[in-house]
Amino acid sequence: MSSSKSRDCSQSALPSQWKRDNLGFDGLSIGPWLERVANSKDDLEYLDICAQYVARFQDSHTGFVLPSDYEARLGLNVDDYGGKILIDSTR
Repeated sequence: MSSSKSRDCSQSALPSQWKRDNLGFDGLSIGPWLERVANSKDDLEYLDICAQYVARFQDSHTGFVLPSDYEARLGLNVDDYGGKILIDSTR
């Protein structure tokens, strides 16, 4: 690929540009976040910063999972039926 056609991925990341322009959040500008991480006092504060960063994306396909051995299940499944959220199965 010639140098005129090669691009940094940040220049072609349209969702990232949209979020920057419409939500005021540039997910590729991580300097301030890294500074906060470097100044975090403990693991809990570090994990809170990580969760805040991911939450700023405001979408359902970006996630953050805390490292844990704990797991809980409600034992039911729900779905949207014509605008109403209903329980459609239990275990």
